Amino acid sequence: MVKRAQIRIQQMVFMIVALLFFFILVGLFFIAYQFRDVSQNFDDLQREQAISFLQVMRNMPEFGYSSKDSRANSVCLDLDKISLIAGRIGEFSALFPVASIKILEAFSTKEIICPAKDCNYYIIYDSGQKNIEEQEIYTCLCSKRSENYIAYDKCVLGRVIVGVVKK
Repeated sequence: MVKRAQIRIQQMVFMIVALLFFFILVGLFFIAYQFRDVSQNFDDLQREQAISFLQVMRNMPEFGYSSKDSRANSVCLDLDKISLIAGRIGEFSALFPVASIKILEAFSTKEIICPAKDCNYYIIYDSGQKNIEEQEIYTCLCSKRSENYIAYDKCVLGRVIVGVVKK
């Protein structure tokens, strides 16, 4: 009788330990699923941050183009301001919540990095991080030009590329 009671106790302990391991495994799978979901949400949030920064960047006075046409003011970037800022990357790093910002003319055949004559590729900010994912938006790039004492606005289609850290 004592031996039978000991066997029943051992069976009960074995079942309790087995249930404990089962719930631990279920808990580990649940935690792994939640963390995978968190990392996916983080990537989505980074992507949304880049896209929203692109939209905010157009309205920043540091980049916005001002002309007599009020429609151009809200959607265009000023190439003259961009060329000035591109030469001073470190001074403006506090403005940018992203890993990199590059601006280039959309239909240029050769990329000439600024500062150079007739450049078309502006590196506004680069944090030096390697693992980044880039998002881009098309916008117009305008600058004031003058020929034969006549001032005019020269606008071209450009791409603004923002990089965010990819985890």
